[in-house]
Formats: sequence, C-alpha cells, structure tokens
Amino acid sequence: RHRVTRPRLMAEYTGKRALEPSARKKRLKPLNDLFSMAECCLMADVVQFFLDRDIPFCPRSAVNDVLGSITNTHISGEFHREVARVPERYFEEKPYLKGVLDSLRDSGKRLIFVSNSPFWYVDAGMNYVVGPGWRDQWDVVIASAGKPAFYTEDARPFREVDPATGKLMFKQVLKLEKGRVYTAGCLKELTKTINWKHPLNY
Repeated sequence: RHRVTRPRLMAEYTGKRALEPSARKKRLKPLNDLFSMAECCLMADVVQFFLDRDIPFCPRSAVNDVLGSITNTHISGEFHREVARVPERYFEEKPYLKGVLDSLRDSGKRLIFVSNSPFWYVDAGMNYVVGPGWRDQWDVVIASAGKPAFYTEDARPFREVDPATGKLMFKQVLKLEKGRVYTAGCLKELTKTINWKHPLNY
C-alpha cells in the first residue's frame, strides 16, 4: 500500500481534536476495535486498487461503499455462516482457556458470557476454540444481547433460547439458570435474576 507522508497527515489532521463533537462525528470515524481494523484494511486496499489503476474516485463514496458492504454482510448473516462452516480458517484453538475458566470458577468467581452474536454462531466458535461442553464453564450464557442497549436500557426482558433449534421460548424468564441459553435482556434484569449476595448461590 502507498504510505501517506507525515507532512500530509499533519496537514490533514492537525487541530481536528479541537472540532466540536458534532463536527468530529460528521468528519471523522473512530477505528478503535477489531471490526474497525478489518474496515480500515479493506478501505486501504480499495483505495490502493484505484490508485494502482489510475481510476478516479470520490474518497467519501469509497468509504461509504466499503462500510455499506461490511454492514450488509454482517446483518445478512453471511459472514457468520461462513465462519461457522470453517471455524479453523478464522479461529485459533485455545484449549488452555478451559483451565483458566476452571481456575476462576474454583476461586469463587461468577462467569457470565454475553455476546451480540446469535447462539448458533457463538456455539460453533466456542466449540472449536475451547472445546465441547464450553457452556459448562459459565454460570450464565447470553447470546444476541443487543449491546450497547444491554447496558443502557433497563426494561428489556430476557428470552430463553432452545440450543437445539435456536428458537425463542415464550415463557417469562424470572431466573437465569446454569446450562440454559438466553437472549436480549439488560444489566438491570441480570442483577434481578441472579443472586449476587454470594458467588455460589442462585
């Protein structure tokens, strides 16, 4: 990839921290997690493709197209299905994690698994990374949590998920039980449906 010179970077970004939050949100995009790394690399590759072939392009349109493609792939479930089909291509086995989790549990820690991904995808990945029976290591397993709403809202009830079919159950969840799988919910409901007074009591 073509490396942007420091003078160009300084000219483009000096003083941007002084922008008002609204202007900063409009003009800058934070790249601060693993998803952002993939977005950034793909943007750089697309720009380099255009430059190498002398193809004129609008930078904003290129960014919008890349982000739109990533979003569509993620929302459609196509990405999840591909990873679940060949987990060895995308994940590294981490069998030692089971020992780490066992050690935490033995010391009285309560382990709660919360993911935004659907359970069938989480199950495929964890089965490969940690091994079969990975759910036994956790006191509570929550999939499709809907973060950040999971942390910011206070009236989202939990729903139980059938691990075999992925279907949601209709019964009201009043207590989170080990060995079962839940979805949605919120932090307030989590503290209501678990006895936090002692790490080994429910």
